[in-house]
Amino acid sequence: MLLEGKRVLVTGVLTDTSIAFSVARCAQEQGAEIVLTSFGRAMSLTKRVARRLPTEPDVLELDVTDPEHVRALGAELEQRWGRLDGVLHAIGFAPEACLGGDFLRAGWDDVATAVHVSAYSLKALAEMALPLELKIVLHVVSHLSTPDGTPHEEGGRVMIRHFKGSRAIGFWSHY
Repeated sequence: MLLEGKRVLVTGVLTDTSIAFSVARCAQEQGAEIVLTSFGRAMSLTKRVARRLPTEPDVLELDVTDPEHVRALGAELEQRWGRLDGVLHAIGFAPEACLGGDFLRAGWDDVATAVHVSAYSLKALAEMALPLELKIVLHVVSHLSTPDGTPHEEGGRVMIRHFKGSRAIGFWSHY
């Protein structure tokens, strides 16, 4: 198996039709040990969806806008595994003012929140993971599901193709 013995952190699993879920499933099917992250009200959704994976992974708390959460996640992963082979960053959020076509009504605070959660958090996760001998960070920008609701199978294949690189940051966009 391609990912036998690899340890992977997967963020952004909320539904079984998300790219993050497909990546998590594919990583497990290829031999990886994974953990998921979530926080707040979404935690219960992530835990429920995690049961649909081949092996139910732990779901660790992570609010990417809270530096203490990021530090605590790094400490937990170091204690648990000692290293981290890959991170899938599939986190995105924008306040309502930033959505729906009338973006001119969005103030800086709303835009800053969207940028912090959806983009800057990639940097925070990479910095947290680099001391853990990180091999790859993959950032996925996508809708959570296809128009007909089918899972994003391609997401898992993209991660596996990129996993052969070392200390790479991969960007993949799917609309």
